[in-house]
Amino acid sequence: QITANLNASDVFTTLYQGIEGLLDAPSLSIYRLGANGDRLVRVFGRDEGHVLPDLTIDLDSPSSIAARVARERIEVLEELAPGTQQDSLVYGLRPMSTLLFAPLVVGERLIGVMTIQSNREHAYGERERSIFRALCAYGAIALDNAAAYAQAGRDRDRADLALASLRETQERLVLSEK
Repeated sequence: QITANLNASDVFTTLYQGIEGLLDAPSLSIYRLGANGDRLVRVFGRDEGHVLPDLTIDLDSPSSIAARVARERIEVLEELAPGTQQDSLVYGLRPMSTLLFAPLVVGERLIGVMTIQSNREHAYGERERSIFRALCAYGAIALDNAAAYAQAGRDRDRADLALASLRETQERLVLSEK
């Protein structure tokens, strides 16, 4: 289902539903690598169904787990002690205890980072981490496909405009020759 979508919004929704059905993850955030490759931009975020605000993280941030995951392209599982403050928390309705981050990679190319977070301690064992990795892999491919499809649509629209302009110019030339 995830890779069948060619619309990024549909990919986000499908990932969210998949994660919601398979894992204890009341909070999910998906970050895309910014156009300049120097920051992560949250393109999707939900906490218990509530939309999370826009967020941008500089890749050189020393305190952001998401930035570290992007830089090093590694999975990170973080267990927080009660009351711990952490820049990488998805701030929502309640404090989180378990944070799981993974890079979204297609081939050697970084697409972004995904994180799920739970208010339960030790929420993500090896089974959950394996499911999350699989969802990240499929999600990265689907998001890359959606971006390519959107770019192809923009290219087609530009070509259609250029062709219409060319036809209009041809018509004017034909009329001016008469």
